[in-house]
Amino acid sequence: MARFYDKVVDALAQVAVLLLLAIMIGIGLDVAARYLFNQPIGWMQEFVQHSLLYILFLGMPWLTREGGHVSIDMLVDALPIAGRRVLIGSGLLVAGLTSGFLASWAGISTVDNFQRGVETNGIYPIPRAWLIGVMALGLALSAVEFLRRSYKIFGASDADILHRHGDLGAEP
Repeated sequence: MARFYDKVVDALAQVAVLLLLAIMIGIGLDVAARYLFNQPIGWMQEFVQHSLLYILFLGMPWLTREGGHVSIDMLVDALPIAGRRVLIGSGLLVAGLTSGFLASWAGISTVDNFQRGVETNGIYPIPRAWLIGVMALGLALSAVEFLRRSYKIFGASDADILHRHGDLGAEP
């Protein structure tokens, strides 16, 4: 089950990469159409806006799993191993619970917007549930990843914590 789940997270990250590529190509085509033919692509701006949201929330679970987020861990590195374990594990646990709460809220909003037929404001409106739904998905999967990482930290060996989080002279 974990392998299937990891493949889903990987696939969502790949969709995010493809959307980024589509944005790059689309903006180039839009600029060319605007300056060469005085006819910009009408839907490109909205496509880019919506795609940026999708890129963020489809890529977030993968980034969380890989630990690719920015972190300032001077305090963590100064702590002994036991302190590192508690601080890192607790931080991941709080992040997981917060992401889970936000995912449930976004899920409720998705259903509400879908039932009411709410659409985006724009030249080419789409159902707002499509946008909020991807937020719910990304937050839910990120919550799982934060909780998985927290579980691993609390079960990790001292050497593994030193290896993953550096050792800047803290006493074990």
